[in-house]
Amino acid sequence: MYINPLIKEPGRKKEFIFLSVFLFILCCSVYYFLFFVKFHPGKILEKALSYMEGNDEVLAIVMCEEGEGYRINFEGNVLNNGALYGKITDFDLELYCPESGKLLVKDLKDGRWKEASELGLQSLTALIHSPLTFLGACSPLFQKAKFLDNPDKTNTLISLQISPEFLEKLPLDKARNFGNELSLNCVVSVNQETSFIDQVNLSFVDKNTHKELFNRNFSFSFRRDSPFKTIYSSKP
Repeated sequence: MYINPLIKEPGRKKEFIFLSVFLFILCCSVYYFLFFVKFHPGKILEKALSYMEGNDEVLAIVMCEEGEGYRINFEGNVLNNGALYGKITDFDLELYCPESGKLLVKDLKDGRWKEASELGLQSLTALIHSPLTFLGACSPLFQKAKFLDNPDKTNTLISLQISPEFLEKLPLDKARNFGNELSLNCVVSVNQETSFIDQVNLSFVDKNTHKELFNRNFSFSFRRDSPFKTIYSSKP
């Protein structure tokens, strides 16, 4: 005797279709949460930033800014309280910048700490800032982050495109005035094994001409002892 398969029965057919669609949606959801969300560039960046901010070791930092006709290098530390401390090597200038506060410079004449503006060095406030604080302020853009191709398989390159409108909201480069709208290309290099941010590169571009006006690069490494032995004091 011939028996029709269950799938050919009208009621069974609807159940089968519904079950198939449900399983398809379930598989897509599992794939999304296990792969897309976990390995989305924004999530990797978020994890790396959290790791860097939560570490209890002193971070060595090197900042280099290059523009037309100039180059500035800063070498120092990101201290446990988020402050920056170090030197502009070419000019032997010693600087200290609290996580939220005014940049202080050690006067070469009398050895006292003074606000950068007192020494006519207020333009340095555009350079001396924490890239971790900057990335934290850019967290609303993480969902639009993108991977970049990188021949070096040990590091992941993640790109953030920052519009002039968003850039205006950031506490960055307030001392600069190029007379142009700036957009910002931010590329973060994350070590795949350690989730450690090795580098942050900021490229400031004229929105109208698409010409790069200047480039700022930050690189990090762990440091247990600081080569800068002077301890900052607010007292003269």
